[in-house]
Amino acid sequence: EDLYPWGSVTKMFTAATIMKMVAAGRFRLDDAIAPLVDDLLGKMAAKDPSQNFSSMEELWGPDLAKTTLRQLLGMQSNIPDFDTATPSRGPGMSKDPLRAELYSEPTHFYRPTELMSVPWVANHSRDCKSQLMFGKF
Repeated sequence: EDLYPWGSVTKMFTAATIMKMVAAGRFRLDDAIAPLVDDLLGKMAAKDPSQNFSSMEELWGPDLAKTTLRQLLGMQSNIPDFDTATPSRGPGMSKDPLRAELYSEPTHFYRPTELMSVPWVANHSRDCKSQLMFGKF
């Protein structure tokens, strides 16, 4: 019954799944992600009246709505990372607001809409400088 945060390990599973779908021809790496997720966000908003967004544009603005899968997988999307929006610069555990909340209520299950609506994520973007990437994908 141990509880622990998944953290960044889910990025590997997500990337592998996306690349399998690209290989199967479901979409291309240079496709914008908004058309792929806006329908789902709209359905989520219809079910949860407290969700104050129904599209990527409503959540993060028109520029981020143009983000491609390639940018997302390369961590160059400028979409804020909800759990490290303000990481600690010193040694030890990160002191960002979400982790403080998660560790204070370890049995609370956070719905995706809760995580996307935290004040330091909703309606914000982050400057993501180009990263040196090896290989071509």
